[in-house]
Amino acid sequence: MLLFVRHRLLSLFNLSLIFLPELYFNQPGYERRRGRATGIDQSLEYDDYIRQSTVSRSERHPKESNSTRFIGLLVIVSLQQYLLLDLAYFYLYSTRKISNEHVNHIVTSILNKRQRNVLEQQQQTFI
Repeated sequence: MLLFVRHRLLSLFNLSLIFLPELYFNQPGYERRRGRATGIDQSLEYDDYIRQSTVSRSERHPKESNSTRFIGLLVIVSLQQYLLLDLAYFYLYSTRKISNEHVNHIVTSILNKRQRNVLEQQQQTFI
């Protein structure tokens, strides 16, 4: 399920790369080569490669029934959101339950200590 979402997002990312003027220099670490002859040559080669591979991929995998794929993607995203919300509610419930149990334990221990003190005082008064 996540693989499908990643694949779709990567496809959208690759399609968006076509519209950037200098793709090569957007990659990390290649900014310092801008303006140099080798950097310009490598940038042009990289730009051509990305554009050709994107176009060839779109030709190999024609867009058939995008609406069903989009609906499937929306279903996957909504399921992931539902699972995250369910996990968050479970976490909140468990932390509240633990904190309530902790508070109850402290209160009962304080009450038990007071009861013991009262019993000891009563025993001392009778002796």
